[in-house]
Amino acid sequence: MLFRAGAAPWHDDLEPYRRLAGRLRAPAVVAEALHIFDICALIAGSRGFLGTSLHGRIVALAFGVPRASLVADTAVLSKAGAFIATWEPEAPPVIAPDAVARGLRLALAEDRAAALGTSQALAARCRRGLERLLAL
Repeated sequence: MLFRAGAAPWHDDLEPYRRLAGRLRAPAVVAEALHIFDICALIAGSRGFLGTSLHGRIVALAFGVPRASLVADTAVLSKAGAFIATWEPEAPPVIAPDAVARGLRLALAEDRAAALGTSQALAARCRRGLERLLAL
């Protein structure tokens, strides 16, 4: 399933997704939904997430979905790379377009229960930090 995480002008056209779907060896559907809850539900119910969207990765993490972040140049620190280094240092790093198959295999090999444990640990850490902040 291909989807866009937003609809910014000149940035999130459906046409490139349709062209990609036509070139894939396996059948692919292009989701047109733009409601935030629809997109979150799509990611949460997925077998895995591969995308350029940092927010898509964060949603996948929250639901324990195996994930990989695609970047144009792995030698340049990206937002996704910085996020991974900060919050998921045990996760595989970002992947380049020529390494998509390898990156997806690594992501899908991740233990789903362990991924969910990571998301729950991060949520608990966030709650503790918020409680400290509110106590001030």
